[in-house]
Amino acid sequence: MQLAYIHMLTNHVPILGTFFGIFLLACGFVSHNQTLKTAAYMVFALAAVGGVIANLTGDAAAHLAKTIPGVTRERIKAHEESADLTTIAMCLLGAASLAGLWFGRMKPAYNRMLAVGIGILSLIALGLAARTGQLGGKIRHTEFAGPASAAALGTAPAADPGTAPEAGKVGAPAESGGQ
Repeated sequence: MQLAYIHMLTNHVPILGTFFGIFLLACGFVSHNQTLKTAAYMVFALAAVGGVIANLTGDAAAHLAKTIPGVTRERIKAHEESADLTTIAMCLLGAASLAGLWFGRMKPAYNRMLAVGIGILSLIALGLAARTGQLGGKIRHTEFAGPASAAALGTAPAADPGTAPEAGKVGAPAESGGQ
């Protein structure tokens, strides 16, 4: 299996995992349920592992993407730089979550402070991961890259049928030719 393919399989894990973990953590706060908080910590740790795997396989994906017509090195570089920062944040979130699992049996006041800190860190990590995903999407998804990139890749959307000239269209009325 190619590393670029592994990158494509894992690059959504940090975004979706962190989002789902935030949901679990918020439910744990609202319901005062330590089990939900523990589940959130496990999801955050797994999301961090997915983020590291995505980062480690990113170079292979970049080398492959550079061979695709219309893909620019500038977009790849912006995505790589954002991914490095996101990976640091995801590793911090994963480590804090493992600490949350370890210290989950502490006094409720300490446990709550730890959960708040992990919650804040998870929001930061999610924002960075979403930005990295957006930049990665601009590499190949022309719907995010803008009209100039879509035209370069030959995937520009067709003109609006309401504004296109009728002549030359199949089924369009023939011109009278001045008769």
